[in-house]
Amino acid sequence: MTATPALDLQAPGQLFIGGRWVPPDEGMTTDVVCPATGERIGRVASATESDVDRAMRAAHDAFVREWSKTTADERYEMLMELADRVLEHGDRLRMIDTVDSGSTVRVIGEDVDHAANFLRMYAGFARQMRGTSVALDPNRMTYTVREPYGVVVHPIPFNRPLRFAAHALGVTLAGGNTTVLKPSEYTPLATLELAELSRTIFPPGVINVLTGFGPRCGAPLVAHPLVDKVHFRGSAQTGKRVAVQCAERSVPYTLELGGKNPMVVFPDADVAAAARGGVKALNLGIQGQSCSSATRLLVHDDIYDEYRERLIAELAAVRPGLPWDRNADMGSIVSRPQYDRVLGFIESGRRSGATLLAGGCPVDDPALAKGLYIEPTLFEITDPTIEIATEEIFGPVTCLLRWTDEDEAIRIANSVVYGHCASVWTRDLARAHRASSRLDVGVVWVNDHSVRPDGMPFGARKASGIGQEHAIEELSYYTQEKSIMVNIGNA
Repeated sequence: MTATPALDLQAPGQLFIGGRWVPPDEGMTTDVVCPATGERIGRVASATESDVDRAMRAAHDAFVREWSKTTADERYEMLMELADRVLEHGDRLRMIDTVDSGSTVRVIGEDVDHAANFLRMYAGFARQMRGTSVALDPNRMTYTVREPYGVVVHPIPFNRPLRFAAHALGVTLAGGNTTVLKPSEYTPLATLELAELSRTIFPPGVINVLTGFGPRCGAPLVAHPLVDKVHFRGSAQTGKRVAVQCAERSVPYTLELGGKNPMVVFPDADVAAAARGGVKALNLGIQGQSCSSATRLLVHDDIYDEYRERLIAELAAVRPGLPWDRNADMGSIVSRPQYDRVLGFIESGRRSGATLLAGGCPVDDPALAKGLYIEPTLFEITDPTIEIATEEIFGPVTCLLRWTDEDEAIRIANSVVYGHCASVWTRDLARAHRASSRLDVGVVWVNDHSVRPDGMPFGARKASGIGQEHAIEELSYYTQEKSIMVNIGNA
């Protein structure tokens, strides 16, 4: 008897190219393992450069032959139908995402609804794309139109597989582009299922999915000569390499990368709410594997001691468990390399002289012994320049730091290379506005953290990325503007 729930997989473990499931050219496959139990849950194809070429040519041909000629209404109808299918298959997709990623069903299970909402939202945006007109003189008319790029490549990260795959399909196809998706080698199953659901809706070649490893599949995909645009979502280090590759060939790109996000707690804040917010902001339902997690808690000296005690108590109440257990507050790290990386950062914190206040070890529970579980971890620090306070860990680790001067708190908050998001905790509206304006990030929450409503632009600054998401403004990154000038007088 196995500990892992059986999955209802309807997509074969092959490559999705040109509307068909096909084996990889070199016949290589790789096991998919549940990180919560160590058990194999599937086997998928491992693509190489020749498979990349097949997928890119299929996407390019589909764009030229048919997709570039579709209307916004046609794209709307197809995306809406895919959204309906996602919801119809919601229960099995929810379990696939949970078992494949190791994240809790309570949190990652919500991504079924997010996926459908993304597809519907971008379907609607397809009908709202607008150009402009400029009156030059009575004999000339000038106007602009927005046109698709062509083939857009999307590497999909491991932390929210279904959600990010649906997001990529929604915005890319709404803009009139075709696409090749490359899910993480650790969490490929949900993206393959999404491709199977799309198979009888979209023309062949509009959606293509390649599974495989970065050097043999991801790198050749970004470098392919038929790429018209790249959107990369992942680590800042890999994002830099993608940016260089694209810049060398003048290929447009957008990036959604990492963060080392501050939470600034003022002396007038509701201490209990801010302590609960510090735990919520760590995104433990996905084990802290989120670019928006608050991993630097900057707390004013007047309330610091009370905040620290409340925060330690809140973390002690967090219950790790099997991801499909609805009582579990956090699950397992997604893969062995990521597990080792997080433990390496924890050891770095110990060596740097930071004080360990909570966690810091693998979870000691016989029922979870075969999984990749790490306790929620809290360090108290005095030096904001040490590694655990400046580098993205992407795990259940956060740092606590006291401050007395607002200028110093803002300087520390802005001192890292990242500029993803931040939160401000205060009852003073003027202070909230002032601090928000001084934080060099793309998104600021006041008395909350990690809420991402659809329709509100979500972007980043500095090393955290280029471009905005989740709103109609995002279509400007998936379409290009063309100016047309017409002489309507006597030539």
